[in-house]
Formats: sequence, C-alpha cells, structure tokens
Amino acid sequence: MPDVQGRCPACGAVSLFLGEGGHVTCARIGCPNPCAADELLHGGEEALVHALGGDRTARVIAYNLHCHGHSLADVRRMTDEEFRAVPGIGHTSLRRIRRALPEQPPSGLMAAQRSATDALVNLSQQMSEVLVEFLGTRRAAASGRPTHPDGTPYRYHEIVAEGWEHCDGCRTWGQGWTTESPHDCPGTYAKGPTTEEASDA
Repeated sequence: MPDVQGRCPACGAVSLFLGEGGHVTCARIGCPNPCAADELLHGGEEALVHALGGDRTARVIAYNLHCHGHSLADVRRMTDEEFRAVPGIGHTSLRRIRRALPEQPPSGLMAAQRSATDALVNLSQQMSEVLVEFLGTRRAAASGRPTHPDGTPYRYHEIVAEGWEHCDGCRTWGQGWTTESPHDCPGTYAKGPTTEEASDA
C-alpha cells in the first residue's frame, strides 16, 4: 500500500498510507482516529474540529454538526438561522462558530441562486396543485360519477339518497328521470325485433 507524506492529525505520527477505496488512513494501531486525515480532506468532523479551534468545545460543536449531516463546506455557507435550527447549537456555540468562521456576505451569485431555488420551489408547488386538479377532473370525467364541489366523487349511499341514476346507453349520470320526463339518450337502441324483421316473419 502506498505511503502518504505528512503526519496523522489525530496522533501526530508519520504513518499515513493510502487505504482501501483511496482513503488516507493512519497505520498506527494506537491512533485514536485513524481516519482523521481523510476526514480533513473531505471536510468531515476532523476538518470542523480544526476549523473551530481544535479544543474540546470545538470537538463537541463539530460532532454535533457532523451528526446532523453538515460538512465544513456546509458550515462555511450556513446562516445564523440555519445554525440555530440544528439541535444542540445555541447562542454560545453560534458565537464560537462565528469567531472561527465569520458569516459570508451574500454575494450576487448566492442571492441569484437562492431566488432561483425559491422560484423553482414555487413552480413545483403550483405544478403539483395543477396536476392534482387535472387528475381530479380526469378521474371524475372517466368515471362520470356525480362529484362534490371539491371534486371528490359521491359515494353509493349519497347517489341513492339524492336520486341519481345511470344511463348505460350514453354512460351518464342524471337526476329526476321519470316516465313523464325521460332521459333523452343519443345511444338508445331498440330492444326486440325492428319493423323490418317483424314484416319478414
């Protein structure tokens, strides 16, 4: 396994090598954190510890941020509100973080990215509402069942109670069809023999 130049940030020994999967690892058995160099390279917990000062308080804050899925790159971009949303990060921890990593002023590019992201979120919400409405009307049209004003179809007991009837000829629903006021169905067909068939018999 190829050796890597430098010292292990956890134990200080010159014992780094390129491990499985290309990860920089410490070869010492007694090292408290053999993956510390790799975590530094990838912005993991050790990178957060070193960026926040390297003492015990920095370790606690770094552990907390890392456990909630934040890398050093994330922490450099995070706002105060985002830090306060992380469980365990209060005013004291936030002051410590800001001492080590001052808040970055929003650049024009970041502001543009945020506004573009907000626009995409709004667009996706509008699209989902339109899609739900479209599917609701398609479902109602496909079934032809009577629907409530909110688009939900009537249930069987509501259909019976309100006197709805179904025409099998044109596959529509209606109310108030009686013998005096029948449904005028364009799909009606004569049952029984037609006049031509009757004259042949």
